[in-house]
Amino acid sequence: MLIVSHMSKAQLFKNAMQKLQDSYADVEDMTDMKNWCMVHATKYMPREHQDGTKYIPSTGMATDFENPRTTVHTTLNHVVTAHAYGSWDDMPIVVLAPYQDVVKENGNPAEIATADTYWSVNPNRGLVLPSSAYIIQPSDDVLYKIGEHGATYKRDNYTDEEIKTILELMTESEREEYKKYENADFKDYEIERELQYDERLKKMYESATDKRAFMRGLFEEDRFGMLSKYLRNAVVRMSMDKKGFRKLGNSYDGSEENNAVVKAANIAGIPATAANKGHAGSIYSEMEDNWEQLYRCLKIGSYSKEDGGIMNAPNTDVLFNNLVNNDRFSSVIRNSIINNKPVDFMNIYEKEFMDNIKRRQGYAQLSMENIDNETQRYNDEYKKETTPEDIKKNISERIKENEQKKQFVLSELKKLLSIKAMADYDKNLSETFSKNAARLSSQYDAWRSKLVGSPEYAKLVEKLKQYYANMGINIAQMNRE
Repeated sequence: MLIVSHMSKAQLFKNAMQKLQDSYADVEDMTDMKNWCMVHATKYMPREHQDGTKYIPSTGMATDFENPRTTVHTTLNHVVTAHAYGSWDDMPIVVLAPYQDVVKENGNPAEIATADTYWSVNPNRGLVLPSSAYIIQPSDDVLYKIGEHGATYKRDNYTDEEIKTILELMTESEREEYKKYENADFKDYEIERELQYDERLKKMYESATDKRAFMRGLFEEDRFGMLSKYLRNAVVRMSMDKKGFRKLGNSYDGSEENNAVVKAANIAGIPATAANKGHAGSIYSEMEDNWEQLYRCLKIGSYSKEDGGIMNAPNTDVLFNNLVNNDRFSSVIRNSIINNKPVDFMNIYEKEFMDNIKRRQGYAQLSMENIDNETQRYNDEYKKETTPEDIKKNISERIKENEQKKQFVLSELKKLLSIKAMADYDKNLSETFSKNAARLSSQYDAWRSKLVGSPEYAKLVEKLKQYYANMGINIAQMNRE
């Protein structure tokens, strides 16, 4: 066990890290799944089932299915970096595990990418961690400790020697950034940018006698955050090395290493991308968007504090206006109120899901047409007597690639055509949304019951019927449909 206390010499830490500086996972490493290390950064320690197995819950599980997100996201061979969708720099806990061991416990992930490999997890089990999992967490005991089954590192209260140690291991740009905050060496436009949204801070800055000291104090927490993030990442790297894995050197979109991961995933029959936006274009993301739009329409849960919406309307006049705002889900709620019947929220989710599947079927068919058209152009060019032999060779390779693409698209289309319900695509997704629908139905029915019992209910129903009549809609016919 390697332990570095606050009294240890900085050289011990430097030696440990310098040994790893030139040791990065390359294309050859990332071609073989046995070299893949799953990395998950989080605020929370893994939970434990009654049988003793540790697991990472989905957001659905963690929110008692108020949020039906069924996926758990990880990176491969590096800690997730900040991007447009969020930052994980302040996540104190990092879970490492051999990718193949995670697959043995949970099956294949829904999609693979070095920046976002995610599993759709059983809503009763979560992402089950193998016994080989290694947990890195904060501790105030020593600067860092690399143990057999886990590691610790300090997140605060650094001594001057410890700060010096961490700074010496930073890159030049990281050190410059830290020094800027330490010395409050900001340009005027930077100060204005930092204070522009807080009038109170702006006035305090303007009245401060020592403005530089004020800015140093203002960003003291940020400075320690930089130190903590770097130390965490350094300990993660040393921990990976202890477990026999190397940090990914190039994780940018389309890198050779990322392409090697995609190739390995495709051989295993798992969807993959060399970029970091795989989930954003997935069915999982589409369904999360549908859930969010429904909740925004109803204004419940985390959206209940916003103005407008249906279930937090202060009176029936406001409620009527909210019901006729042409939101995509408003008509279902209108009909429920008129007929005094519950809403089948799972049916809403199923319809949205199948609409998504049908769109994807159309995209796949269009893709095949495009491939066929391109192949025909290649064939026409190949047959020309004036086409040089070297060009013909290139065309022949393109035709072969197109045939492989077409076979892949045909396979995907066949899968899409076989899907008749959410459970056909993913039972975990279906069960998670079913749990959310049950929770939502309970909330909605309680609200509807209260509405029906109010003296204003009959008047609201008449206004809604008149609304349909003004649009020339036959309610009885609509209900039959």
